Amino acid sequence: MREEAQARAKIIGETLTLMRQKIMPRNAPMDIDVWLATKGKMIGPAMVKAQAANASLVEKTMDMSLMANGYQDSRIGLLVPEAFAGYMPDGRELDMIKLAVANRVREQLAVGVAPAQAWKNGGKLLATIVQTGLIDTQRMAKAVAGLARPRTLYVRMANLPCCARCAILAGKKGFWSKPFKRHPGCDCTQVPVEAGKDIEFAGPHFDVDAYFNSLSKDQQDVYFTKAGAEAIRQGADYVEVVNSLQGMTGVGDGVKPFTTYGAPRSGWRRLSVPEIMRRAGGDEDRMRELLLQYQYLKPERTYGPVSRVDFSKGWPDDAPDLAGFAQEVPADDLRPTVTDKDWVHILDGEPAVPGQKLQGGHRSGTGRARKTEFPPWWSDQDIKQAVLMTLQSPHATEIAGTTRVLYRVVDDVLVKASYYIEHGSLNGKRTLGATYPRNGKGVVKNTSEGKIQVGLDLSVIRRKEVGA
Repeated sequence: MREEAQARAKIIGETLTLMRQKIMPRNAPMDIDVWLATKGKMIGPAMVKAQAANASLVEKTMDMSLMANGYQDSRIGLLVPEAFAGYMPDGRELDMIKLAVANRVREQLAVGVAPAQAWKNGGKLLATIVQTGLIDTQRMAKAVAGLARPRTLYVRMANLPCCARCAILAGKKGFWSKPFKRHPGCDCTQVPVEAGKDIEFAGPHFDVDAYFNSLSKDQQDVYFTKAGAEAIRQGADYVEVVNSLQGMTGVGDGVKPFTTYGAPRSGWRRLSVPEIMRRAGGDEDRMRELLLQYQYLKPERTYGPVSRVDFSKGWPDDAPDLAGFAQEVPADDLRPTVTDKDWVHILDGEPAVPGQKLQGGHRSGTGRARKTEFPPWWSDQDIKQAVLMTLQSPHATEIAGTTRVLYRVVDDVLVKASYYIEHGSLNGKRTLGATYPRNGKGVVKNTSEGKIQVGLDLSVIRRKEVGA
């Protein structure tokens, strides 16, 4: 964690230096409109670069911290650092920074502050916004990375020296799905831990008493106020002296629901992370689905040995009787052998060819137009097992000419597999055809309007004809 803090401090420090030396007027005040049209325009690109660099620190350090404490579960996806760049953590566009600075300078000038001092005060506001924005971006990325690792939470770690409010909160455990409370300029961070494990952190970074006693008397008076520090030295409780939540707000409070920066195509809007957490209403599985859908996470290509799919959960309990659905393909009908080429088709799809319709590609995050995708928590192995189960033990079957269509519900996902008898084949060779998630929990379809959820719907399966 120390290395991460140092790297983060370096990124923030270099960005603040750039703001001070290259973007804010140094020697003489500028016309505000000229500044907005010239130097002010440099703020956005500098922030984008710093935000992505900050977010990229998260993945490695989180894995190292968790593994050091024995965490072995596999993550459901990898962080996409670029998804956290280009907007403020509350969803507002980065242009708001230069506008806020310009407004501060105008306000100062309007009340008679000298131009040089007005610009100096504008620079202070710029530094506060930039520092808070970069730190909050990394906190937001940590929350997403934490949600990608089931059964984890965090312990709050103070970056010393810190104010009394942060000292009181240090060492407290928190959930990734809840907003991280901080004040402007707060540099506290989160240490990931496995939920349910009795891991205790000691020392000034995690314990207010250890922090207070590590300070000199003069430092105690500075960080806890003279009266507050004296009361604590006389035996008063820290919480009685310090209102730890005064002036604290959550990362993303006052959130803007959507951001369009970095969207993969024109017209597509990405839900902001705080809005995703709000809409999920505390349901962490739903949060993970949305974080994958809006590409803050990308599915891993390799997965751990523990499957996240309940293969024992088949036909929905509340569905009509299974006997009411068509069973037209004989149980002993020869099934196709699924080849490596077939798996590539199902998971990745063939390379795009201009002028030709895209084929295949149903792994979550593939993004192929008009295609459905398996749930984001399904690994490649899960998909393969579900397809093989559908071929060998379908819940419903249909025949259309030489094509056989098979359906099976696997963990609330309706899997459709088809195969056909090759024309002219002397031995009746079976070849796998269209095979994909028809609909179900976590299934999305790529449309011109973006990804849409396709809930479980058994009405697409043919029913037995009356009297049949």
